[in-house]
Amino acid sequence: MKVACLSLLLTVGFGNRPKKEASLWRKLLSTYEENRGRPLKPVGTKNPKTKVPEGSTCRICGAPCQYLYFNDGIRRSQLKCKLCSSLSQVHLRHRNKAKYFCYYCGGSLYLWKERRDVSIYKCDNDKCSHFLKNKAKLNCAERLLVKVKSSQFKLRYQYREYHFTQEELKHSAPEEKDSSSLFRIYKSLNTLCFALTFHISLGISARKTAFILRNVFSLPISYQSVLNYTEMAAPYCHRFNIANKGEVDDLQAGDEAYIKVRGEHNFVFFFISSKSRKITAYHVDGTRDTLPAVISMNEAIRTAKPEQEITLVTDGNPSYPAGIHFINQTHEPNLTHKKVIGLQNLGL
Repeated sequence: MKVACLSLLLTVGFGNRPKKEASLWRKLLSTYEENRGRPLKPVGTKNPKTKVPEGSTCRICGAPCQYLYFNDGIRRSQLKCKLCSSLSQVHLRHRNKAKYFCYYCGGSLYLWKERRDVSIYKCDNDKCSHFLKNKAKLNCAERLLVKVKSSQFKLRYQYREYHFTQEELKHSAPEEKDSSSLFRIYKSLNTLCFALTFHISLGISARKTAFILRNVFSLPISYQSVLNYTEMAAPYCHRFNIANKGEVDDLQAGDEAYIKVRGEHNFVFFFISSKSRKITAYHVDGTRDTLPAVISMNEAIRTAKPEQEITLVTDGNPSYPAGIHFINQTHEPNLTHKKVIGLQNLGL
């Protein structure tokens, strides 16, 4: 086996540490099987501590980690290939205890900021291509300002690790009251439907709705009864909307609007499908942070097909790209985000 491997390595040019050939280890496997009449088994490791890190490869033949094993005992810094018997060093990334690494330069990220819902990691490599590219875009005034107030510029690569729980990611819903109270009202169901149609579907105030029902339809009802009917019917309508939303389009647009709930300012996040004009999400929250954006976008894509590629169009609120970054960690295929500022990009 070693003679055959040596001849094959010489054939591809083993001379002066050549670049590894992607298919060389496969050729070595087929040569071994031709000579021995059986395939070469991968390295068997019973102890998890002696298992070679995932992604490690032989620097000569390119063999994957299944055919590598540690060759220096407890130090575990040197790898030996079972195919070509060459030695390799464990990649620095696998020897580093850092949790995350830079996407551009591969350097380790350090914990920069830590909050209740997110931990921010940052790359401090001055030779990182991402840092050098952003630095080159600065004009003369910005180059002077960055030396005094570097916090005003986002030049280095950052990674955000969110700590959202399943309990926090629940969609908002109307308060559940006595579910049977809706069927114990004194008025008929026709009166209930009239009140909900005028007050909810047509957006008429409760006082005007009561006025119309009393003076046009001769249905004596107070504005407080209209509000009570709305509160009692809201949970049923919400559950119906969630259960019967159906499929969504590939392109959806989202935005948030100010509303007042019991005299306090709140925000409602809306997402609408581009073709069917269907409201796919309507989440109410007290802030415009990343968490409510994640909840609304999760609901907007909940009924999507398994392999459907979805594009979300939003405004410049930074909560949306941060939320998409969190969702794409577990969602396949990844969501695509397009940002629209003002009246530009109307062709989306």
